[in-house]
Amino acid sequence: GKVEVAAVMKRKHIAETVTTPTSKKAKLELPGDQNDSLQFLLGSTITTKDFFEQYWEKKPLFIPRKNPNYYQRDGNNLISLSMVREYAKDSELEAGLHLNLCRYVNGVRENLFEEGGKVEEEVLWDLFENQGITIQVLHPQQYIDPIWKLNQQLEIYFQSLVGANCYITPPGSQGLGPHHDDIEAFVLQIEGKKRWRVYDPHPIELPSAFSEAEDIGKPLLDIVLEPGDFLYFPRGFIHQAETTEESHSLHLTISTYQKTSWTEIVTIMMNNAIQMAHESNVEYRRGLPLLYSKYMGTNNTQESQVSREEFISKAKTLAQELFSYLNIDEAVDEFFLDFVTNRLPPYGYPQLPDESSSSESEESEEEMQIAETVIPITEDIQDSWKISLKHEDVIRVVQSEAAITVYVSQHNQKCYHMGAIGDPFCIPFPHLCLDAINMIQDSYNNPVKIGDIPLEGEIRNQFIYPMYYTGLLNIEKN
Repeated sequence: GKVEVAAVMKRKHIAETVTTPTSKKAKLELPGDQNDSLQFLLGSTITTKDFFEQYWEKKPLFIPRKNPNYYQRDGNNLISLSMVREYAKDSELEAGLHLNLCRYVNGVRENLFEEGGKVEEEVLWDLFENQGITIQVLHPQQYIDPIWKLNQQLEIYFQSLVGANCYITPPGSQGLGPHHDDIEAFVLQIEGKKRWRVYDPHPIELPSAFSEAEDIGKPLLDIVLEPGDFLYFPRGFIHQAETTEESHSLHLTISTYQKTSWTEIVTIMMNNAIQMAHESNVEYRRGLPLLYSKYMGTNNTQESQVSREEFISKAKTLAQELFSYLNIDEAVDEFFLDFVTNRLPPYGYPQLPDESSSSESEESEEEMQIAETVIPITEDIQDSWKISLKHEDVIRVVQSEAAITVYVSQHNQKCYHMGAIGDPFCIPFPHLCLDAINMIQDSYNNPVKIGDIPLEGEIRNQFIYPMYYTGLLNIEKN
């Protein structure tokens, strides 16, 4: 009979969606797994090991290739001007959601549409062709399959969100002034030429926010990227780019490691420790001393009262005792679940139809999506059968006192990449399933014999069925 899967939460999504164009999608054969994805960007010039040792978070890397077809397969680029034109024809474009339109002239940046403004196709191309406007296409991985495939592989590699923006600039123009970003940037020059100038980080190294820049000094790099060329620079390195007079330029910026620093982990650790200390230790809940404001504060630093010394000593003691409440693994799980929620689904995994074109509820659509990938089991499960994950790196196992929870990214929707809210899809299991779950976690391309799973009888079936009927598992019948 039908197996009911209880307590499987569904993700809530933001309201805005990116309209998927109905045009033909370019086919691009990229490396077969994530281990080749970064090497594909770097090419044969440098190994990934040398890249991380010499350049990652340290300094820019420019790779000229003299190969305009480097980012092509079967005659198609990752993205092209013609693909963007087709997308604009088939979509209702909204500034800030689908694209931004900007130009930088005489030291002044101009944004032509406020966020949420509708952009008509004819107006878009008139601004591009006649008024020097740069088109920044936002999140093309949400609707262009070759970029979806590349970014999904890179997300497995980096274990961090990997975004993309496409910049199309007319001849002799500049879209953005000097600025630094809060991401590790990989620039892929696809069409035309563009002059890039990259400067030392200022005012701080590895910043956590975007900022326009002044007093930039002399560039470290002053180069012209041509089709097939590659440029990497760490977050914080100031840069600006402008097209030559010869032709338009189209480049793709792949980005990662935004807000993926020790600061994020330590912030979660400390917030959780404070909450735990507050709940378990009455000393943190006691009221502050009466009249404390009379002797504490920046205007009272010269005071030498006993009360002030006691206040400082007490505050330092409570702060130091927080270390006994730190749970680093829980903090990492909490941080990583944001990635699970927002990452791309496996390349090619069926996606739900545009919500605006369907009268079905979100729940029934997601159930239909899963059902398309599952063949019902009509016989007793046999020890000789083998099971394996259908897709690589799609589950995250989290332990708590209440249960073992398997969080699932396989059912994510690419139209919500980097913009989902709420909890990811998940399946809870009792603690006795932990060893079995760990076997499944490592089963992609490495099938597990059902007879080897350390569970028996109906308990084993209740372990297998939820993951199978939510589309996670392949079953090989021998």
